[in-house]
Amino acid sequence: MTFEEANKIFKDWKEYMEIADKLGKLFILVPESFLPYPVETLEQAMNIVAKSYFDSGNKRAADDIQESMGKYLTGYYLPVEGHVVIGNKLTDEEVLKKMKMELDFMFEHPELLKIKLGSLKKAKESWSKFKSGDITNVENDLVD
Repeated sequence: MTFEEANKIFKDWKEYMEIADKLGKLFILVPESFLPYPVETLEQAMNIVAKSYFDSGNKRAADDIQESMGKYLTGYYLPVEGHVVIGNKLTDEEVLKKMKMELDFMFEHPELLKIKLGSLKKAKESWSKFKSGDITNVENDLVD
C-alpha cells in the first residue's frame, strides 16, 4: 500500500470517528461491516500514516493514531467470552448478538440506560464543539 492510498483511508477513518465515538458509547464492538474498510486494511493504512508522522517528529499524532486503532479495532482480534479471550475474529453475526445482549441488559437496568443516554448527549455536544472549532484536537495537526 502506498502512502497516498494509506492517507486516503486514514482520512476516511477520521470521518468515521464521529459515528464510531457514538456507537462506542453504546456498544463495545460494532459489526466490521460498519467500518469504512476491513479491519486489516485500516490497520495497514494507519500504521503507514502513523509511521510517517513519527518519522517526521510528530510523535503525538502517531500515538493518537495508534490509540484510536487500539480503541476501535482491537476487539475484532481479541473477542472475549466472559473474561476469556477466545482468539477467533468475530463475525458480524456474532457482534450483532453481543449488541443485542448489551441492549437487553441496558433496558433491564433503567439506571444504566440513563447513564448511556447522558453519554450519547455528551458525545454529540463534544462533536458539535469540535466541528464548530470551539475545541482543539490532534486531528487539527494532521495533514489533510
